Amino acid sequence: MENLLSQSDINKGLRYSIIDGIFANLFGTLTGGIFLISFALYIGANELQIGLIASIPLLANSAQLLSSYIIEKTRKRREVSIGFSGIARGIWILIVFSLLLYSQPEKPSYLISFVIIIIAISYVSASISVVSWLSWMSDLVKEDIRGRYFSKRNIMCGIAGLLVTLLGGRFLDYWKINYEGNLNNGFIFIFLAALFFGLISIVFLKKIPEPPFTVQRERISFFKGISLPLKDPNFKRYIFFTAFWSFSVHFVSPFFTVYMIQDLKLSYTLISEMAIISILADIVGMRLWGILSDRYGNKPVILFNGYIASFIPFLWIFITRESIGFLILVHLTAGFFWAGLNLCTSNLLLRLSPKEHKSIYISYFNAIGGLIAAIAPIIGGMAAQYFSQWRVEILSFEIYRLHFVFLISFLLRLISISYFNNIKEPAEVPVSKMMRVIRNIRGLNTLMGFNHLHHYFIEVKRKMARRNNSEMH
Repeated sequence: MENLLSQSDINKGLRYSIIDGIFANLFGTLTGGIFLISFALYIGANELQIGLIASIPLLANSAQLLSSYIIEKTRKRREVSIGFSGIARGIWILIVFSLLLYSQPEKPSYLISFVIIIIAISYVSASISVVSWLSWMSDLVKEDIRGRYFSKRNIMCGIAGLLVTLLGGRFLDYWKINYEGNLNNGFIFIFLAALFFGLISIVFLKKIPEPPFTVQRERISFFKGISLPLKDPNFKRYIFFTAFWSFSVHFVSPFFTVYMIQDLKLSYTLISEMAIISILADIVGMRLWGILSDRYGNKPVILFNGYIASFIPFLWIFITRESIGFLILVHLTAGFFWAGLNLCTSNLLLRLSPKEHKSIYISYFNAIGGLIAAIAPIIGGMAAQYFSQWRVEILSFEIYRLHFVFLISFLLRLISISYFNNIKEPAEVPVSKMMRVIRNIRGLNTLMGFNHLHHYFIEVKRKMARRNNSEMH
């Protein structure tokens, strides 16, 4: 079926999607990452419970199989996305009420269980929403501009996340200092702000038009539908890689924040500043990787960045309270190269999914990968508890506690990224060709990245000027 939307409608939708993404990212930043882990530690969560909380978003991906069935039945991707996004965000009001009810520093033991249940409902709803959103956006954004468009969108979201991370971290430190460590009301204000941003996001999400849903000639049953990806050997290999890679990443991911809070004794402000450094590096890298993925494909970007990202947890072993400069370098490296991974793994998923059954492929991919990866932070939490008393000295350097979790993640990442060569992308280009291009870019550094950003804003300004001139004439 042809796209019946006018180019003007499409352009408006793309602009609204950027605004929606900005406020959705503000919500996600304040209810996830360092704020969620800090909140969990504040209400008394142990390492295993931290691992369980970190596994919830991944475990919730299994609900995407249900999402694909709902989409195939109703053909209403927009309504499904908006409705379940509203549930995912609105239910956080219950966590705010629980903090109002238990305002004393000492929290009842069952509060963490209640919070875990609410977080699970939120992420399951968000998971159902994301499949319909991806299917919707893949029809709205033409394939030849996806890398550039989503890199621009991610850049704007990253800038918003940067600002709110800095303000949120400083706010919590202010509350901790002035209220003798009682962060109860501090987290209430953080989550209320998140709810407000989430509401604005939905307002703009509703403004985005939906292209006609592609109807296959023959309706298929739910069980036949979810078996389709298994008949695609290349897609099966991509599922296997992503599951393995996600396991190796999420095995350690929640414990970087735990390490900074408990082992390095860093302030919330400093931790948030580290997150901002990663976001800045992500913004710088996003423009470059978006251009390279459009020109040379997603596979070489994933391979190149994946090998570098494999070494990130290994580098964490050498971070101490006295080596904050090295901590900054690690965050810069992680942010810059993860930008390409996050962008291109999503784009490759869209490219390998057939248009007629895109929602089924996306939901199957996320459900299987998520189920396997969801086990990782739980096992990582168990490993953290198991190694809690271990100490090994090598050449006067001491390896202890979470260092062992970092080492395991490093080895698993190297194994999983090496498997990625088995996956085929249409018209793929070898990594060596992309590397020659990167080497030939004079000044591949932070300045180059910010020049790309500068050019983007100039481009927007020029478009606005042209539009104003056309309206005058």
